[in-house]
Amino acid sequence: MDCRTFSRLADTHFSQLCHALSLEPGPYTEEPGECTVWFTGPYAALRIELDLRDRYVFASVHKMVAGAPAPFPKSVTDDTELEAHDLDTVLQVVGAELRWPGQIDRHADLSQRSVAQALAKVSDAVSIYLTPILSGDFTLFPLLSAAVRERAQKWKARGTTYTPTHE
Repeated sequence: MDCRTFSRLADTHFSQLCHALSLEPGPYTEEPGECTVWFTGPYAALRIELDLRDRYVFASVHKMVAGAPAPFPKSVTDDTELEAHDLDTVLQVVGAELRWPGQIDRHADLSQRSVAQALAKVSDAVSIYLTPILSGDFTLFPLLSAAVRERAQKWKARGTTYTPTHE
């Protein structure tokens, strides 16, 4: 799967949401093993990434700060307030039964079909769980930050440093 094809697939799967929320598709970026597509709006940006190594379609939502999407922090401390969160953390915090919607079957090839199936699941989850945030409602962010800080503390107790994304 090449990045241009992934970008077109992402545009297709997120076009209705982008239209409804006035999100503008941005350019895609390609790095070894991954492809990232951004959709930016007035309040927040949606990041969709295909990670070829982990066989996963990753989604995250980022507050717009000074006209740009806020980055994930490099590390998390007890007082870190994040301005970017991944879809999987949102699903955990809201108590959704859905888990890891972007996982591509380990036995499937990385064909356009298997990636499109993962994108469809992620698109559905984004529409249900991230629409308020993408519309400017950040009331869930303190709970999301607390969940990330708790996860970081658990990792620290095991002697490992936690970062909120696999970047």
